Formats: sequence, structure tokens, C-alpha cells
Amino acid sequence: MDASKPPRNDLRGRSVTSSMTRDPSGLICRAIRERRLLELLYKGSRRLVEPHQYGIDRRGRLVLNAWQLSGGNGRHWGNFFADDIVGAKLTDRRFRPRRDYHPEGYPLDRTLCRLQAQVRYRGSS
Repeated sequence: MDASKPPRNDLRGRSVTSSMTRDPSGLICRAIRERRLLELLYKGSRRLVEPHQYGIDRRGRLVLNAWQLSGGNGRHWGNFFADDIVGAKLTDRRFRPRRDYHPEGYPLDRTLCRLQAQVRYRGSS
């Protein structure tokens, strides 16, 4: 990091905590591989998310597709653009892939990492 640059702040002007990384790509892929929740500083608020897919979209932007558990405007699927992630922290909490996760729901030009979708079979008993 360039010592001449001031520390990066979140959108409310607060310094990013030392336990959060400012370059989240490696951390996001680790969270996906290990199925661990991520805490994000995103657009001025803390978000707790279940990361499912990360890559480059059709417009050339790095984007995380995740289920948001808290922060922002509640529980929902969301696309979190890397340029707007001020900090990220891996938690110890694990999650299971959501049943309504479909990687094709948000197509990427290049997938860097993702969970495998749950495969449901209709079997005869």
C-alpha cells in the first residue's frame, strides 16, 4: 500500500477496521469455497451475506451474488459490486447453499468462483 495515500474510509467517513480487507476478491472466493458468511462494508452499511457466486459481469464489473442476511434493506438476493465493497471480513459461521440459488439467474461473462447449485431429483419411491 502506498504510504502517501490516506487510509480508506467507508461511505460514512469511518475508517475501515483493521480486521477487514480492502481487496476482497481472494477472501470472497475463500468464503464461497468454505461456505462461510462474509461481513461487508457496502454502500455505507454493514451487511452479513452468504456468498454464492463471484465473477465479472457483462459490463466488466466484478460482482458478488449473495443472499443478504442483515444490513441494507433486509433479507434478499443481492448483487454486490466489488467497487462498492469498502471492506470484507470472513466470519466463522457457515451456511448451506440456498435452495433457490441458480447460477444462471445472474449470468457472468467470467466466473471466478461459485457454489454448485443444489441438485434436486424427483425419484420414484
